[in-house]
Amino acid sequence: MRLLPTSPDVALDNTQEYIGSLIPPYAILSHTWGPDEVTLQELKFPSISTSDKKGFEKIQKTTVIARTRDALEYAWVDTCCIDKSSSAELTEAINSMYAWYAQAHVCYVYLEDLPPGPDSDLDVLLPRCRWFTRGWTLQELIAPQTIIFFDREWNERGDKKGLSGLLCHITGIPIGLLKHETTLGQYAVARKMSWAASRETTRIEDSAYCLLGIFDVNLSLIYGEGKKAFIRLQEAILLAAADLSIFIWTDDSDACNILTPILADSAQHFARCSNAEVALEDTIYRELMITTRGIQLQGCLIGSADHEDDLHRSLFDPYCTIDGIAVGFGIRKVGGGRFARYKPDRLAIFGEDHRSTQHTNGWTDLGRMPFESLVLATTLSTNFPFPAKNVVLGNRNCAIRVHMENDPKLSVQRSRAMPRSHWDLHDEVFFCSNVVSKGWSALFVHGTLELNSTTCIPVNFLVWCSNWNIRKPNIFVGSLHDLEPAITVLLESQLQNLPLESCLQAEGLVLSIFGAGVTEPVSAASTVLNTVTMESKQIPVVSPKSRVHSRAQHVGEKVAVELMAHIEEDHCPELCIKPMWRLSVGWKILDRPSRTDKIET
Repeated sequence: MRLLPTSPDVALDNTQEYIGSLIPPYAILSHTWGPDEVTLQELKFPSISTSDKKGFEKIQKTTVIARTRDALEYAWVDTCCIDKSSSAELTEAINSMYAWYAQAHVCYVYLEDLPPGPDSDLDVLLPRCRWFTRGWTLQELIAPQTIIFFDREWNERGDKKGLSGLLCHITGIPIGLLKHETTLGQYAVARKMSWAASRETTRIEDSAYCLLGIFDVNLSLIYGEGKKAFIRLQEAILLAAADLSIFIWTDDSDACNILTPILADSAQHFARCSNAEVALEDTIYRELMITTRGIQLQGCLIGSADHEDDLHRSLFDPYCTIDGIAVGFGIRKVGGGRFARYKPDRLAIFGEDHRSTQHTNGWTDLGRMPFESLVLATTLSTNFPFPAKNVVLGNRNCAIRVHMENDPKLSVQRSRAMPRSHWDLHDEVFFCSNVVSKGWSALFVHGTLELNSTTCIPVNFLVWCSNWNIRKPNIFVGSLHDLEPAITVLLESQLQNLPLESCLQAEGLVLSIFGAGVTEPVSAASTVLNTVTMESKQIPVVSPKSRVHSRAQHVGEKVAVELMAHIEEDHCPELCIKPMWRLSVGWKILDRPSRTDKIET
């Protein structure tokens, strides 16, 4: 780093460069830039007007105070100690800036808009100072151990430790961090971003570069990239620490779209995160990768198709809280395994005990989906493969929806859709994003058929469909009651590892398990393309579970159920721009129980 001499016997233009452990103790200046700053070139080759600039006075005052107050031989001022004509030196300086302020013996903060007066006026006048609105001064407040504040006439008005309470009120930065009793690593990314939410920089790119030290990351400087700099900053932060509070931003501006990339384009969107906390270690999201498609990680979604608010049909849980309340955010699938942020103007409130089986805050319980590979999109294209006006439908070539008959009523306790990458939890449809792959879909359903108010039948079955996206669907309904439980688990685990394009392999696996052929498809011109039935073995009849006791009660009789399915074209432009499929599954009770004596099990 380049340092200024503070000795009156040495000219200011006699700057010296020091490296690493050879850097001597120095004072450092923090201030807001004005139109009359003195550059390194002007300091070395002064003109007649250089000494008349206000910026030259700041340099002089800094060196004098460093020498007379703190007995320091060197000082550093950003306006004249960086050769900004050298992109290499500018990059090094910006990436080193936080360390330079942290290693300084003392930092002088010059507040040119703070008038002299009694210290009792600071509570009113200090928050009005422009210094608290600039992006670069955030790290200049946090990094130094010792900060001395000066008013516009260079009168000493207090230090960081003594003013920590007022500084906390102004900036939102915790007192413990201002006093260096805690470290930056103890705070969630979203909370640190909130400290910069109301700050501005002259250049758009600097809104990201001024935060490098706060998050302990490094970036190359690309002036001219605009808001992409803030995206690069967030990607660097995620690679340094898988802190998913970086996703809990909100954008309630009028220009906000209903579907956006997963990363914020400004620190302003973190204004609501001043009390955000995150679980860093005890989480499934510790590993992630930045890919060309977005941020890839393994995780599970949370959702309720019956929720009155469609935001809650597909939620991502980042294991974060704001003001002690767990929050999540809506996402929508916009391609195979790829998600975009949905309704970024708000977050979903889970409640303090949202992971329990009890209802919270009067909301219906939200269920967790099986694990899948998620890609959270960092960019969204405006040109879609298929003609549509939004990115969701623009990536759907074909879709299929499974409809369950409701007579007798089916109560689903658990369902599992595969392949997860092409199952849209929000719309409850399978979809395909290309025109050539032979797609397959499987839906494992575990529930009960309610015969009456006191009697129900447990049913477990598989709904299978293949080749539906090339308009030659084969369908199959198989009873899982006919399989050993271990075989069902094996089938599920094998299918979940197969991609949509592995249609023949998935189909062969299903056939080998059930030992039956898939029926031949009928012409696509038919209204009803295919119909199959599958009669299960007799199933025990049970009474519904008691609200108090979790044990089911067998009635003692058994009943046979016939499962049926057929597929037909459906026109739902809100789900797919092309005609899609409607796969209907029904059932028929062949023999109802005659006995009513209950045998507890």
